[in-house]
Amino acid sequence: MPATAPLDLVPATDAAAELGVSTDYLASLVARRRLAGVRPTPRCLLIRRADLDAHKRARAAFATAARKADGLTVREVADACNVGAESVRRWIRLGILPAKLHPALLGFRSYRVRPADLEAFLAGASVE
Repeated sequence: MPATAPLDLVPATDAAAELGVSTDYLASLVARRRLAGVRPTPRCLLIRRADLDAHKRARAAFATAARKADGLTVREVADACNVGAESVRRWIRLGILPAKLHPALLGFRSYRVRPADLEAFLAGASVE
């Protein structure tokens, strides 16, 4: 009978590379409990393979749903970036994140962000 590890753990650097994010961002996902992590020592962060795969599946499902819609709301963008809605509105006002006003809700300043714009923004924001 082959010996198998009880937990298939991935180092934080490898997990970050798989997700295409920085290790700091990965640590913030763990701190915000969006991704489960194990810290055997204060400076070491390990991610369970099953949790990493589940997180990747959830991100893929989110991306698929976003492509079908007419754009993402400020709250959806905030959740994807792990920030508050006001930060997203500030990025839009400053021109850092492109967005358009929803045509049916012009009086309410209801912005919509194209998924492609969000992906480009995240790719630029995750560079160390």
